[in-house]
Amino acid sequence: MVLSDLPDEAFFSIFSFLDPQQTCRCTSMSRAVKRLAEADGLWQEFCFRRWSGKHKNPLRDEVHSKEYWPKQKALGKTAKECFTTAEVEGRRTVITRHDLLNNEWNFTWSHEQDKPIRIVFREDPCTTVLLGRTCTWSITPENHVKIDEYPTLSVSRTKAWGWTLSNAYVDICAVDPVTGMRSLSSLGKRTLSPAIAYAWYAYVFHALSDEHADERSRTERIQRFRERVELLQMREQQPVRNVENEPDFVVLE
Repeated sequence: MVLSDLPDEAFFSIFSFLDPQQTCRCTSMSRAVKRLAEADGLWQEFCFRRWSGKHKNPLRDEVHSKEYWPKQKALGKTAKECFTTAEVEGRRTVITRHDLLNNEWNFTWSHEQDKPIRIVFREDPCTTVLLGRTCTWSITPENHVKIDEYPTLSVSRTKAWGWTLSNAYVDICAVDPVTGMRSLSSLGKRTLSPAIAYAWYAYVFHALSDEHADERSRTERIQRFRERVELLQMREQQPVRNVENEPDFVVLE
């Protein structure tokens, strides 16, 4: 039995323990593994995990999820490309007019606990209503936002990929219209070290290569090994890592 003879389900079981970076490393194993490691279903799962809690998450519920993937497929984009594009976009620190115009913003004084004031930036003309008066706004060449004669606002990104404009006196934060976001992950949020993952792969390969074992026996052996892996993870006191809390990274081809 060769590697390409393994059923897709076996590989997907293995990949369910890996994070996106580890999965990308597996693409160099063979053409068959590369095809499975880049499968849309697998990367849609990674998107569910990674985007949960992010600003304007397009997969915030089942309705939006069902609409999103067909649109991307019609545009010729794979789920892996969507994941990579989102990672790059989430790390972008240069703000654009589009970012200002397509968000609502909460204005607060930096050292007070007053209720936020909702403001919006308008395009034609470039104005916003701030503290009861109409002000003009602009983006400076230094990537700062200027509102009338008020002190310049520095631009930063939040961990949830939102935007914050701030100076010593005020904070203006992009409002996320998505509330109650949750992960739609069906595989769970578990990852293993590459060493354990490779051991898992080797065992699955051995179990499925046994010509004398029936399908039920193979399934039971794989399930027993899955339980042993999870027990080993607990004994080694390796906490289950949440993909949403992983450091930012970009998937490279």
